Amino acid sequence: MNNTINSQVSYLAFVVAFCLAINTCLAFDPGEPFKVSHKLQPNEDVFSDFKVSPDGKTLVYRALNTRGSEIDLYSVSTTGGVVRNLTILTVEQNGNALNFKISPDGTKVVYVSDTPRGHALRMVSIDGRVNRWLSAVQAIGLRAQISDFKISSDSSRVVYRTDQGISNNFRLIRTMLDAPYSRIPVGVNLADGRSIEPDFEFVPGQNRVVYRGNVTKDNVIELFASLTESAGNALKLNVALGPGGNVEDGEFPQFKIGKKFSISPDGSYVVYHVDARINNVFDVFRMRNAPKK
Repeated sequence: MNNTINSQVSYLAFVVAFCLAINTCLAFDPGEPFKVSHKLQPNEDVFSDFKVSPDGKTLVYRALNTRGSEIDLYSVSTTGGVVRNLTILTVEQNGNALNFKISPDGTKVVYVSDTPRGHALRMVSIDGRVNRWLSAVQAIGLRAQISDFKISSDSSRVVYRTDQGISNNFRLIRTMLDAPYSRIPVGVNLADGRSIEPDFEFVPGQNRVVYRGNVTKDNVIELFASLTESAGNALKLNVALGPGGNVEDGEFPQFKIGKKFSISPDGSYVVYHVDARINNVFDVFRMRNAPKK
């Protein structure tokens, strides 16, 4: 008898809870959608690579500006309001704000500015009040390229990949976000024709980056780690490679299938994809002894 009563009570409780949940869902009003970006003029457009700050409070996006040909960066509250042009005073005439990222602490935006002298790296506070150069301004005619950059997890430093106007000779440079004249090269000096590959990453919680490149041998891509606080250091992470060996993508690297290396969340080891023993036969290795901080 008691079991029957308990079962009925449980069933009634379930029905009541279910009905309340349905009513709550039906009563939820998401409100009317509203436009967040600024009012566009003819021939203006907003690009699709917009980003929301880690705290969810600010939207940053790129758009053609009122001059009609240059691309500027804008920030606005995700609840709407005043739209700030973050680059109006810094992008040179006929220049563009290219690749950009928001710092993990949500206070800064780092972006590549395309100028008549080539690419330059800049930092602007998310409210637009502070704006400074991070990379060196190249001499006219060099047309330096900056292919990518990474911001450290503590938002204190940035490492960027640049050829500094020398074709096919990409290297890594570190600079501090709050001290723009603290630039130093990452790793060892590269001989002509040698280069760092595009995929490089900060080790979580460390002032160290992991990267691939033909650093010590021509046409041989290997895996390295370097401190970002001092130049001239490069620790090789991969096993000894046989003839034709590379730390690469796999049989069809041109298709960019999969990852070449992956760092553990705690930064204690690296797993990488390598053609080490037999030419064109790839294996996955783990670095045996991870470098310490």
